[in-house]
Amino acid sequence: MSICARSKCLNQRNQSNFLVHRPRRIHASDPATRFLQDIIEDYADEWLSKMMFHYRWAVPEKNADHVAPLLVYWMMPQATEGPANAFAASFAARQIGRLGVVGSKDTTAAIIEASYLRVLKLLDSIVASRPFLFGTRPSAADFAILGQFTQLLTIEPTSAAIARENAPRLRAWIDHLEDATGYAADENGWLSRDEVATTLRPLFCEIGKTYAPFLQANATAHAAGEKQVTLEIDGAPWTQATFPYQAKCLRVLRDSFAALSTQDQTAVRDAFDGTGCEVLTTPP
Repeated sequence: MSICARSKCLNQRNQSNFLVHRPRRIHASDPATRFLQDIIEDYADEWLSKMMFHYRWAVPEKNADHVAPLLVYWMMPQATEGPANAFAASFAARQIGRLGVVGSKDTTAAIIEASYLRVLKLLDSIVASRPFLFGTRPSAADFAILGQFTQLLTIEPTSAAIARENAPRLRAWIDHLEDATGYAADENGWLSRDEVATTLRPLFCEIGKTYAPFLQANATAHAAGEKQVTLEIDGAPWTQATFPYQAKCLRVLRDSFAALSTQDQTAVRDAFDGTGCEVLTTPP
């Protein structure tokens, strides 16, 4: 879930689990650590989603033809075969037509696929050393990754096969994260800000290589009223439609950083130094 949409979800308190258990916090109390959690959460929502969309719809004969009927039957399990297939074909055609809007096209496919492989290996190495990204309890960042990776690792045939070969433990991690109620909600379960900065630095470098420059370029294009955003990501050209929502995401992240104390801002800057994520804290 994006940082921009979180408040709506967190205000929904009518689920049965709230009647049985006290709500568990998914953000660290340390402001600098929480901001770092927000960065990864936003990255998962807005960049990993590009991977999911790409692997789901870019190769119809391998992936879209598999998932389109599944999506229909998830929504309407009693639908008869003929209408279900017709609706699946129509929906798949619509989504395939939107590939270029979210940035998936022939010229960007290699960027998306290389980024997916890198983040698989990065996350696999992190969860090999501890249960969750920020310690022994799940955070909003973990759940944001879960949202995309439940699809990439369990539904989409091509991306799931890549994960099995390159990050075998991640599928098990996703399965465990689907129900994390068995983990203690221990406030001491969060890593310190220094531990976060050190152990998650490779992930911040990946964000700084891909998502951060896209956010900056998108915000600049949006402010100029341009319909297309064009930049280089990892040394290759990237072009897609300008997204007003993702311009808002950058603005909210920068506002959140500006609201931190001077000491907390210094901690974040130290964590981001040399990663490419510095642009996420810089006023426009």
